Amino acid sequence: MLNKDEAVRLLQVCKDLVRPVEITFYQKEEGDFGRKMESFVGEVSALSEGKIRYMKGHSDSDLPLTPCFQIGAEGKTAITYAAVPLGHQFKPFAKAIEQIGLGHRTATGANIEPSTLQAELQVLISENCPRCPVVVEAVVQLSGNHSQIIPSIVDAEQFPKMAKEFGVKSVPATVLDKRLVLIGNVSADRLIELLESRGTPEFEKEVVRSLVDTGRIPDAARSLEQDSGREVVLALMQNSEFSKRLSGLMVVETALEENAASVRAMVPSLVKMLSHEDSRIRGDIADLLGRVGDPRVIRYLEPLSSDPDPDVVEAAIEAIEELRKLQ
Repeated sequence: MLNKDEAVRLLQVCKDLVRPVEITFYQKEEGDFGRKMESFVGEVSALSEGKIRYMKGHSDSDLPLTPCFQIGAEGKTAITYAAVPLGHQFKPFAKAIEQIGLGHRTATGANIEPSTLQAELQVLISENCPRCPVVVEAVVQLSGNHSQIIPSIVDAEQFPKMAKEFGVKSVPATVLDKRLVLIGNVSADRLIELLESRGTPEFEKEVVRSLVDTGRIPDAARSLEQDSGREVVLALMQNSEFSKRLSGLMVVETALEENAASVRAMVPSLVKMLSHEDSRIRGDIADLLGRVGDPRVIRYLEPLSSDPDPDVVEAAIEAIEELRKLQ
């Protein structure tokens, strides 16, 4: 299964290991993917000249994803693979073996308090993705510095339900604490920065932006109950890029159906946007305010009935008519 270059690389890594590396394979139901993974783990162990110990875990384990294998040393798990790291993905796998077998710790994040780095970290990849190894290597490096972080490397094609849950349509995708999804390249330093910022409004804004970017609109709509969510969505609605504005409007429209009170809390900010220099935004907001259902905004909409843009005029007049029905 391993090609010649991969086998040579593995032998080079294993030659220098100072402690045995343990790989434990878990499987609940047999299948082609599980057989491929088990064959890979067995071959890696056989080529290691005793440096990598292969074990089978209990089939009734409560691991969220199987089949998978866990890599560790001295009985402690360092990283979980729900993927078969061949081809492009072999290099960071070999790096993980090396790091665990040598007990490496690099300087990245060395001054961060351990309590802030307890995190659930998952990287969704595909076997043929040429960009994924950079992210996996960054996560391997991070876990080497901080034993509280036990990342999972997941084949998105083999676990499509997870990819769908997080709105992942392209890889690599890094999921932090099952909330923040980062699509594309991300460095170990950037992950450290995000880990440090958890619990702050800035982190919550990152989460909301990721909800919108990955199409998790209902979750983004629920974020309007918080100041951080409202701030992000209001900014999107004023973006010059049509797709961004549309995303923001979709979030608000969804919130109107599920929790209109969260949108009514945005009315003062929406009223200010009626004087935006971009006529498209003035029209969008006029239309939206007509659906929010607060007649008190009529006096702010009335000046738009003489707006230089006829589309804005039409949106304002229609909104005023709808609101007057509620008086």
